[in-house]
Amino acid sequence: MSTPDPPTLSPREDLTLRFLAQNEAPCPACGYNVHKATLPRCPECGRALTLHLATPDAKPPAPWILLMITTSLAAGMGAFILAVTLGERMPRDLRWRIVLFYFMCTIPLPLPAFFLRRPMNAYPNFAWCLSLLFTVVNFFMLLLFIWNILYR
Repeated sequence: MSTPDPPTLSPREDLTLRFLAQNEAPCPACGYNVHKATLPRCPECGRALTLHLATPDAKPPAPWILLMITTSLAAGMGAFILAVTLGERMPRDLRWRIVLFYFMCTIPLPLPAFFLRRPMNAYPNFAWCLSLLFTVVNFFMLLLFIWNILYR
């Protein structure tokens, strides 16, 4: 009985494995320590591993920036609404209550969004869907807020 041949590695994969044999490094997708990996794949999440040179000032992903902007704007509006409603009473109209409650609930969202930078690098399609979904929802809630003001 013969043993199976080891998989042939490209020079880039071989360089990645030699680097990981000597250095501790987290998987960019899941954060698992891939030190001494035997294949150019993360044993935890299965994503391919390649060695890249990066500058410390590498730009954050665009969907993450969009998510940070929309969550921060919604949270700022929520904080403003909360401050105003603390001094006033809550309106009786259900449309107003829904819009105000939505924006007040967005106040803590920039904090978890801040920590989504690494997962958003690993899953760019999901990152764009999440960012665009949150942007569209905030846009329509803002339109509803303006509509409530204009057609009270």
